[in-house]
Amino acid sequence: MESSQEKFIAAIGGVFIYSENPKELAEWYKKHLLIDWEFTEEYGSYYATFFYKDAADGKKYCTVWSILGSNVRPKLDFRAFTVNYRVNNIDKAVEHVKSLGVEVRGVDVYPEGKFAWIEDPEGNHIELWEDTKAK
Repeated sequence: MESSQEKFIAAIGGVFIYSENPKELAEWYKKHLLIDWEFTEEYGSYYATFFYKDAADGKKYCTVWSILGSNVRPKLDFRAFTVNYRVNNIDKAVEHVKSLGVEVRGVDVYPEGKFAWIEDPEGNHIELWEDTKAK
């Protein structure tokens, strides 16, 4: 059933992971997924900014990916989420993380692309996705 209301979620504005050791976790992501981080003293967090141009309005936006200390973690009874990273070449990405000793599930092929799954050292679930339709 379609709603006549305008959608209010336009895109993902940010992803926030809470860690017992943000510096070590940021270093893991740097080594294994080649993410370049900036550090902010003000929040004691590591962040990466991904810019994109919105297809609908042509404006430039960004998604921010942050690793923050556990002391600011929202008070929840559990911790579960998946971050999906769109990659340019899943075979190269999988080869890279495997060479560093990371266990990989997949590569599985679906109509919407190729997928593989890994975990970071704190057990956070990561999905790698190559959009094969966009090529």
